[in-house]
Amino acid sequence: MKDTLDTASGILFYINYFKEILIALIGGATAYLFRYHQEKEKNNFHTFSIALFLINIILGGFIGYLIGSIIPPENPYKNFLIGMSGIAAYPLLAILETNLVRILGKLTYYFLKIPTEIIELEDPKKNKKEK
Repeated sequence: MKDTLDTASGILFYINYFKEILIALIGGATAYLFRYHQEKEKNNFHTFSIALFLINIILGGFIGYLIGSIIPPENPYKNFLIGMSGIAAYPLLAILETNLVRILGKLTYYFLKIPTEIIELEDPKKNKKEK
């Protein structure tokens, strides 16, 4: 009986995660289709690309999975936030890319109590200005 309950709870766990990822995948598809429609209305030559469409869907699912894993299950807006993260996958990745060093420094200090002054990081903007 215990094995059956463990199997059932495991299946429910994966179904729940699949549901969250599916919401984000749909968000990624929606974002690409929306941008495609906007470009078409502006009369810009923009052909539909299956490769970019699939990349957008995969990125939406990935970002949705990441966001969904940090939101508590009891949050009533969890599905909404996961869907919006799928739609905003590219802007969220841009924020992470530009601010990742700063975010990791804060997390390192918060969890490991290592002062950020010890972690010497080069600022690419300063190197460009000096040259």
